[in-house]
Amino acid sequence: MQANGDAGEAAVSDCLQSVLQAISEGPFCLRNSLILNHAPGAAFPTAEVDHLVVTSFGIFVIETKHWYGTILPADNNMLLRVARDGTSEQRKNPAAQNGSKVTFLRSILPQHANAISGVGIFSHPAVRLDMRLKSDLLCLDELAYWLRARRDGYSAARLSPIDTGEVIRAILAHTDTSPNAIRNHKQRVAAMA
Repeated sequence: MQANGDAGEAAVSDCLQSVLQAISEGPFCLRNSLILNHAPGAAFPTAEVDHLVVTSFGIFVIETKHWYGTILPADNNMLLRVARDGTSEQRKNPAAQNGSKVTFLRSILPQHANAISGVGIFSHPAVRLDMRLKSDLLCLDELAYWLRARRDGYSAARLSPIDTGEVIRAILAHTDTSPNAIRNHKQRVAAMA
């Protein structure tokens, strides 16, 4: 299962890099597998961001899921994944997983709060998203359009470009960049399960 997740995250990272190089009018930063220290001192102080994108037109927290089948809305921040054979299971909505991360980034970057958003990307080629899902859940092939729409909306609002260097420095001040950060975070997640 982890290998599939890694493959999905690699596909999203490659797509982001390609699209951002094509559409960005200024510098951008793409960070993969970033460990945020969003609740120091708490029992669970860290959160993993699959992909953090900082551009002149927005700051995006991206959660990748390499699920296949049909994805339907369900209750309580859950989604229903239905396989071809008709079996189904409820899984946590990736947009909901992003909630605390987006809230934390807005708290440390209040001047950019309106430019910070989260999105869930489904990277498996055999996934189909139900039209009732919110627009913060996308298939991988919709990502380029979604980013262009964010760029164009930011430009239409005539907002000043975001200083990507300043923003990434502020975020990195709240990030665990130690060699064992990801392993330690995953051990805490496993212990909570």
